[in-house]
Amino acid sequence: MKKFVGRVAIPGEARAHAVVSRYGFNPFAAYARTLAHGNHGAAEAIASDPQDTDLYGLRIDGRIICCPSAIGSTSAGPTWEFVAARGVAPAALLFSGPVDTLTAGGLVLALVWAGRRVPCIGELGAEFLDHVANGSLVAVKPGGVVEVADY
Repeated sequence: MKKFVGRVAIPGEARAHAVVSRYGFNPFAAYARTLAHGNHGAAEAIASDPQDTDLYGLRIDGRIICCPSAIGSTSAGPTWEFVAARGVAPAALLFSGPVDTLTAGGLVLALVWAGRRVPCIGELGAEFLDHVANGSLVAVKPGGVVEVADY
């Protein structure tokens, strides 16, 4: 088991399998197909951002999304609230770089308006992305501690 310590943006604990991207994560693009279902909801969220070839087509709800950073626009905040309210949010978000304000704000919206906490930790370092892989079992613990199980 390898431990990493980062900077907590949204505290909480989670344990789930990872999905890993070497690209910036665009929540609006990644959840575009899920968003298209509107109020009818979707049973799961499949990453639909064709520019993120690492995640495209992978299930991202209930997973721990690991990537360098988030990208996108002001649509990020409402996207996080929407997917949280519909039960298709990730188990956690882990960034090798810093957590941007749009992601942090959107995750606060998800917590306050949808009642769904999505733990988020940034500044885990480049070594984190070198170590974690799709399917790795990852545990998010208090104090910004992230544990990645060895295969």
